[in-house]
Order: sequence, then structure tokens, then C-alpha cells
Amino acid sequence: MRILFIGGTGNISTACVARALDLGHHVTVFHRGKSQTAPDPRIHEILGDRFSAADLASAANNNYDLVADFCAYKPNDVDMAASAFMSHTSQYIFISSVAAYERPGSTPFVTEDRPLRNPVWPYAQDKADCEARLATYTQAGLPTTVVRPGYTYGETWIPAAVGGHNCAVLHRIREGKPVISHGDGLGLITLTHNSDFAAAFMGLAGNAHAIGEAVHIMSNEYLTWDQVYTTLAEAAGCGIELLHIPSDYIDAIYPDWGERILGEKSYSLIFDMSKLHSLVPDFESRIPFAEGIRQSVAWHDAQSKHCAIDKALAQRMDLLAERFISDRKTAIHDLTNKI
Repeated sequence: MRILFIGGTGNISTACVARALDLGHHVTVFHRGKSQTAPDPRIHEILGDRFSAADLASAANNNYDLVADFCAYKPNDVDMAASAFMSHTSQYIFISSVAAYERPGSTPFVTEDRPLRNPVWPYAQDKADCEARLATYTQAGLPTTVVRPGYTYGETWIPAAVGGHNCAVLHRIREGKPVISHGDGLGLITLTHNSDFAAAFMGLAGNAHAIGEAVHIMSNEYLTWDQVYTTLAEAAGCGIELLHIPSDYIDAIYPDWGERILGEKSYSLIFDMSKLHSLVPDFESRIPFAEGIRQSVAWHDAQSKHCAIDKALAQRMDLLAERFISDRKTAIHDLTNKI
């Protein structure tokens, strides 16, 4: 197939590009040219701005069997893609997110038919709006598949609910500082290695049965967030001290962190994978988190520049932990005096 990846240099898309190349497809990547990683010589590059209608239309001049759009975040982005590729591709795959699903909802069990209604996180709301806009173009003739990734990581990504996917939590573990685990730490998450995601994704690519469908992709391994951090500590060869802080408290102190936690990571959801398995019968996730996170820790240990301590971020996490511990002591003291 002739495949155009819009993006192609991020955590998920890089793995999809690699998988497509390994399968022998002709791969073109349309991006801004800001990646510091040297591209695979098998890749044809188009440099440009995905958010420029003119650049996108120029990229569409060559017909593609598949266009995979990893960089559409707002309905206007979908408008530009539909205008550019309506008559220039046999399949347009829009990358959405499971974060768009209704939360908390009436049940923790999730199929692709669950309403898209996230009350907290603007990113998730925008993805839902993109899907609604895309439905009109699908009806108008754009051959569309919607893919909703779960939490996906790779060697350049260390999963964390508080503080981001950089080295911050890894540094805290190695420094013996308390690692913040939101809520009681028992919320469930399924973490999917990007190579497993890519295998499922390429099973949908060029799949006529996937046209007009929305499909979520993730591993079938569920962990609590406490298990995530404990497994990370084991990969780093360290012990760990966990500090449980209520999600609402985190939101009150740092709303930019709180909206992501309350909008995605505070609910235990179980995803029905039957649609994916019906479309890609041979798919199975192959990399358990314990193995994947060892790869991530090894990569970060080899990339001293990439894994430098972010002093401002470290300070934010220190302040959150210190403030919560102080407030908890005060609350316990006040309660004790009332008894």
C-alpha cells in the first residue's frame, strides 16, 4: 500500500511507521521536520504544516491507499483533512482517544457504542467533536476509520498519572522521594506498548471491513496505578514509597494536572475488545508492562540528555507532596483535638 502518515514522529505514530515499513509498504511521512531522530531511509518525507490547508492539500496531490492522521485535534483540523483527501485516498484513519468516552457512565464496561461525553478534559471533548464532524464527511463519501487508542507507551515514554510521561517519576523513585499516586492507587489502567498498538493498527489499515467503524485498541493487561509505579521501581532496581493524594486535591492545587486525572485516569474502565478481534483476528498484545517498562528505563538511562531532571517539574511535585502531607497532619491534629 501507499501510506501517508500525518505526524509519524510521535510515541504511537513512530511505531506504526516502523510496522508499515517492516510489512513492505511504501511510506510517506508528512511532518514539520522538527524531530531530532534521523528518519529511516526507506521513508519518503514531505515537510510542511499540517494545520495549513495549503500544505495539506499539496501533500494530498499524490493518491494514497491510506492516510493516517495522528495530528487532528480540533474539528477544523478534520475539515481540512476531508477537503484535502476526499478524492485522494481509499481510507482515512482518524486517531481519536478512549478519553472521549463518557465518564463515569452507567457501567465500567466499554464498547465502541458508549457515548462520547467527557465532562472534564478539553482534549477529550475536542476529540469527540472531531468524531462528530468526521461523521458528516463519512456520509459524504470519505472512507473513514476511527481508531481510539488507550494509554500507549514506548521506550521513550514512562507512564505516570501525575507529572507527565517524562523521567520525573523515575527520578523520584531513585532519589527516595514519595511517588504521588492519585486517589487510593487502586484505579485500573491498561497500558499498551506502542509496538502492540502498531500491530493492531496495521491490521485495520487497508481493511475494507474497518471502513465506517470506530475501534479502540489496547492491551488486555490491567494494572492498578500502584502496580504501575511499583513495577517501574522494580525495573529501576529500587524500592518505592507511594503517597496517595485524592484526585480532587490534586485538581485544586494544579488544575492542569487535575483535568487529565479527573478526565481520564480516575475511572476504572474495562474495554470490550471483540470488535478489534473480529476485524484483526490474529492480533494479540505481546509485550507485558513489566517487560515494556524495562525497555523504557533502559532507553532513558542511555539518554542522559533526554532524561535530565526538570527542576521546575520536580519542584511542583515536591510542593504538592509537602503541602498534602502538611494538610493531612493538620486535619488529623484537629480531628484528634475534637475527640
